[in-house]
Amino acid sequence: MNSAFYYVLAVVVLEVFANFNLKWYAETNLIQYIGYGASIYVAILYFLVKAFQQENVLYVNALWDGLSGLIQGLSAYIFLGDRLKSNQQYVGVLFIVTGVTLLQLGH
Repeated sequence: MNSAFYYVLAVVVLEVFANFNLKWYAETNLIQYIGYGASIYVAILYFLVKAFQQENVLYVNALWDGLSGLIQGLSAYIFLGDRLKSNQQYVGVLFIVTGVTLLQLGH
């Protein structure tokens, strides 16, 4: 795997923590959660720029979208108890896995 993959992976993992903080803010109105979430998004910008230094926008964005859907979805499923509403939606997740795999195999 190329280094852009790892930068995008860092973006997605950080985004999980940022989004969880923003969700906690939405539920509690505790202002520190918005500060944590915004601070994490600053770090995301750093890794996103590093990924763009290695690959083009089309590749980075497609990888970010796919990995974000998978990792954030799995995190929400495990830690927040979120669930999809139908089997078709879970099949859609399988298509995302296929897409990310093809992006990497084609590289």
